[in-house]
Amino acid sequence: MNPDAPGSYLFTASIETAEQRLKSYIAPEDRDNWRELLDDRLEALSKSRAGKEALLEERGFTIVKLPGSRDIG
Repeated sequence: MNPDAPGSYLFTASIETAEQRLKSYIAPEDRDNWRELLDDRLEALSKSRAGKEALLEERGFTIVKLPGSRDIG
Protein backbone atom coordinates (compact mmCIF):
# COMPACT_ATOMS: atom_id res chain seq x y z
CA MET A 1 0.00 0.00 0.00
CA ASN A 2 1.08 3.49 -0.71
CA PRO A 3 0.36 5.79 2.26
CA ASP A 4 0.49 8.81 -0.06
CA ALA A 5 -2.27 7.48 -2.33
CA PRO A 6 -6.00 7.56 -1.53
CA GLY A 7 -7.31 4.31 -0.13
CA SER A 8 -9.05 2.49 2.65
CA TYR A 9 -7.36 1.35 5.81
CA LEU A 10 -9.17 -1.19 7.97
CA PHE A 11 -8.42 -1.96 11.57
CA THR A 12 -10.07 -3.71 14.47
CA ALA A 13 -10.13 -2.48 18.04
CA SER A 14 -11.21 -4.32 21.13
CA ILE A 15 -12.02 -2.51 24.35
CA GLU A 16 -12.46 -4.26 27.67
CA THR A 17 -12.47 -3.28 31.30
CA ALA A 18 -9.74 -4.40 33.68
CA GLU A 19 -12.31 -6.66 35.34
CA GLN A 20 -13.18 -8.32 32.03
CA ARG A 21 -9.49 -8.85 31.30
CA LEU A 22 -8.83 -10.43 34.69
CA LYS A 23 -11.91 -12.65 34.43
CA SER A 24 -10.60 -13.99 31.13
CA TYR A 25 -7.81 -15.78 33.04
CA ILE A 26 -10.44 -17.97 34.74
CA ALA A 27 -12.35 -20.79 33.03
CA PRO A 28 -15.90 -19.73 32.06
CA GLU A 29 -17.50 -22.28 34.36
CA ASP A 30 -15.57 -20.88 37.36
CA ARG A 31 -16.14 -17.17 36.78
CA ASP A 32 -18.78 -16.83 39.49
CA ASN A 33 -15.87 -17.08 41.96
CA TRP A 34 -13.23 -15.42 39.79
CA ARG A 35 -11.95 -13.08 42.49
CA GLU A 36 -11.19 -15.97 44.86
CA LEU A 37 -9.47 -17.97 42.10
CA LEU A 38 -7.48 -15.18 40.46
CA ASP A 39 -4.40 -15.11 42.75
CA ASP A 40 -3.78 -18.85 42.36
CA ARG A 41 -4.29 -18.65 38.59
CA LEU A 42 -1.89 -15.74 38.19
CA GLU A 43 0.69 -17.53 40.32
CA ALA A 44 0.37 -20.64 38.13
CA LEU A 45 0.75 -18.57 34.97
CA SER A 46 3.81 -16.82 36.41
CA LYS A 47 5.48 -20.14 37.25
CA SER A 48 4.66 -21.52 33.81
CA ARG A 49 6.15 -18.46 32.13
CA ALA A 50 9.28 -18.62 34.30
CA GLY A 51 9.75 -22.27 33.34
CA LYS A 52 9.40 -21.51 29.64
CA GLU A 53 11.78 -18.58 29.90
CA ALA A 54 14.34 -20.75 31.69
CA LEU A 55 14.19 -23.33 28.88
CA LEU A 56 14.67 -20.63 26.28
CA GLU A 57 17.61 -19.14 28.20
CA GLU A 58 19.22 -22.60 28.35
CA ARG A 59 18.92 -22.69 24.55
CA GLY A 60 20.75 -19.39 24.23
CA PHE A 61 17.86 -16.94 23.98
CA THR A 62 18.01 -13.66 25.87
CA ILE A 63 14.88 -12.73 27.81
CA VAL A 64 14.63 -8.99 28.33
CA LYS A 65 12.73 -8.09 31.49
CA LEU A 66 11.69 -4.48 31.62
CA PRO A 67 11.86 -2.59 34.92
CA GLY A 68 8.48 -2.60 36.63
CA SER A 69 7.03 -5.34 34.43
CA ARG A 70 4.94 -8.04 36.05
CA ASP A 71 4.70 -11.70 35.11
CA ILE A 72 0.97 -12.41 34.98
CA GLY A 73 0.85 -14.76 32.04
